[in-house]
Amino acid sequence: MKRRPLLFHAHIGAEAIRERVGLGVWSSYYKFCFERNPWDKVVSAYYYEVNVRDGYAATLSEYIQSGAASDIPGYNLYTIRGEIAVDDVFRYENLGEAMHSVARRLNLPETPVLPRAKALFRPPNTNYRQLLTVRDREKIARTYAREIATFSYKW
Repeated sequence: MKRRPLLFHAHIGAEAIRERVGLGVWSSYYKFCFERNPWDKVVSAYYYEVNVRDGYAATLSEYIQSGAASDIPGYNLYTIRGEIAVDDVFRYENLGEAMHSVARRLNLPETPVLPRAKALFRPPNTNYRQLLTVRDREKIARTYAREIATFSYKW
């Protein structure tokens, strides 16, 4: 049996979604997403790789300096031609407050509870500020300069 290609998938970008659903549906839906502190996002992505890829042996610094961290989905998902294309971009660091806002906006009776699906990949109490070298920190700042500027992230 021939498999049909997926129309939608995790980390599909705004432009691809708009093409698939059409401009009418796109314009009528409330669209929101989350952005995460880039330094924290890179550390989290590294620990995810370590845990899901058997035998992954790169250090955090090697992961960052190799450019692998530049492949983490972000800004390009919720923008079209460099412009934010969704109604709201919330900071992941304010997840609970953001979900209250979404629930109010959609007239939901209560705030949805989101699962912590990947929380176990990262060792407890690992703060990105303690894990990143100056060189790693600067590389992430260059790679995610748009996100840092747009959302006023600070080291």
